[in-house]
Amino acid sequence: MLRAIDSTARGALDARRPLSVCGEMAGDPQAAVLLMGLGVETLSMAAASIPAVKLALRTFSRQQAQAMAVLALAAEDPLEVRQMLNAAFDAAGLKSPAAESEVR
Repeated sequence: MLRAIDSTARGALDARRPLSVCGEMAGDPQAAVLLMGLGVETLSMAAASIPAVKLALRTFSRQQAQAMAVLALAAEDPLEVRQMLNAAFDAAGLKSPAAESEVR
């Protein structure tokens, strides 16, 4: 999925068109950071997701997000991507989705 989004983002950039993503992926803070790194300009999500996504996007610079996107695109499987994102979020002092679900 990330490679498809990356390809679409590159095409949008070449065509000088904005790229938006809406839905569950846009509302996941970790995925939102990756989307920013891939060049997605607009995210649309459920209102309940906005605070966590805004915090994540404010925590990581575009350069950091781009570096994470490069690592994610090179990953062998989704688990490797999730582990990389969990480590980055933990290092930044943000709770990972897995940690939040354990608290509930």
